[in-house]
Amino acid sequence: MSQSTSQKTPGRAHVVALRYSGEVVSYQLRRGRGGPGETKSFSVNKYGGPRKALRAAMEEAKAQGLIVGQGRGGAPKGQPNVRSSTPAAGIRFVWEEFSESAVLYVVASWTSPEGKPAQSSWSTARHGLEGALDKAIEKRVASGAPDPDKKALMRVLRATYKSRT
Repeated sequence: MSQSTSQKTPGRAHVVALRYSGEVVSYQLRRGRGGPGETKSFSVNKYGGPRKALRAAMEEAKAQGLIVGQGRGGAPKGQPNVRSSTPAAGIRFVWEEFSESAVLYVVASWTSPEGKPAQSSWSTARHGLEGALDKAIEKRVASGAPDPDKKALMRVLRATYKSRT
């Protein structure tokens, strides 16, 4: 793994456990996207156990000035992503194409108490614009998300609906 000398900020990396039949056989240090020349393996057999192989991978990253394990990106919980097309986090509007028509769905996504991502969608053809939006908001709030601005969401939902009809 080579590191550019002109790099001013520390690079980012992550360590991945490689498993065979459920057991960790190696740890791989991946820099950037982990392409050719940007990975290095630390075998459990060579280093004498999984903890020692992991420690060796972390020490190598530190020696190269890499930051390991910064977690996932995205917006803070309850805040819309910068590229979001709606004014509330976790609620979006999706057109589904069918053979003879297209239907607008209101999709709500959230994280369950166990930390697993979940989502549900409601058809505006079946529930109406406001009904589908109300169900999506209700589901998100029940999962612990903050109350969104319903008026702003309705404006965007109506504009989305009018753009295709």
